[in-house]
Amino acid sequence: MKHVLRKRVKRILAGTLATCIIAGVAIGYISAKQNYINKQMLLTQSKLYDSLKLSMTGVDTAEYGSSFDLHTLVAEHTGNLKIDGDINENAIGAYAIKLTLFGKESKFGITDSKTFTTNVKVVDTQPAVITLAQDTVELRAGASYDPYSNVASVVDPVDGSLTASAENGAGLYTVAVDGDTSKAGTYTATVTATDKNGNVSTASYTIRVTRNVVASIGPVDTSGNYEYIYAYLTGTLGLSRAAATGVLANMYQESKFDPTAGSSYYGLCQWGGGRLTNLMNYCANNGLDYTSVDGQLAFMTYELNGSYSSTLSGLQSVANTAEGAAEAATIFVSRYEGASHTVGRAERATAYFLAN
Repeated sequence: MKHVLRKRVKRILAGTLATCIIAGVAIGYISAKQNYINKQMLLTQSKLYDSLKLSMTGVDTAEYGSSFDLHTLVAEHTGNLKIDGDINENAIGAYAIKLTLFGKESKFGITDSKTFTTNVKVVDTQPAVITLAQDTVELRAGASYDPYSNVASVVDPVDGSLTASAENGAGLYTVAVDGDTSKAGTYTATVTATDKNGNVSTASYTIRVTRNVVASIGPVDTSGNYEYIYAYLTGTLGLSRAAATGVLANMYQESKFDPTAGSSYYGLCQWGGGRLTNLMNYCANNGLDYTSVDGQLAFMTYELNGSYSSTLSGLQSVANTAEGAAEAATIFVSRYEGASHTVGRAERATAYFLAN
């Protein structure tokens, strides 16, 4: 009986041991498999993280006042991209931007993200634009003049018009002249504009001040046919204001703009001898009245384009200034009129120039 009991106990112990061994093997297998899976998941997550890549374009500045798309920062990327941050294009400065990439793999359902940071700078590279009414201003000595009056506009591309001021400052412009414009001379007026963000722009123009010649020649006479002749000289003949007033100063001296003045020397320019005959013949051949302003201006143009072409080229070459008007008067009297009396013509031309 005892022998049978011992055998039964041995069988039970053997079965139990076998079961334990099998269970242990199973547990070891499961643990090893889980470790393998865990390693695979870690490796997969590492690969997923490494696969999240972003390359930048290098474009990291925005012009003040313009629109800027933050996606312009990114050249290429993997995964899904989210951009956090904002910029104010109407305020210069540096703005922090965060770029986050999100990724997911399908086997284990793992997700991961990677974050990058950068800065976008808003910069103002466009100064105010200064527009002048004239490049050169002509004055007579003693005349009052406001140098700001020649500034047509000062406009910032974003902020609009700047305000004139006696002192420099943001959003302001000033005009400074390098001399006393109440006295004869040539001066430079410099306009300096400073926009809201400190950009500085400048422009300059010339102020030519001539001596007051009116007192020496008397009142500037623009009566009679003055305006009509001036319009012809600057329009039909295409002369500058300076050249036209140089011619007018001579006509005043010769005829006071009266086409019927004189006898043996006749008309606006006091043609005489063979030239007077040429005037009559030219007008007769062209259906014009040689005693009229139109007939005489047409004949003068004919001569200037012919045998007196050097006079025309000289008139065309003078500067469109008061000094140029005086030079034009001298050219016309010496090359076209041939008059011996030349006193006062240059001064009168200057006065006419300043009066127009």
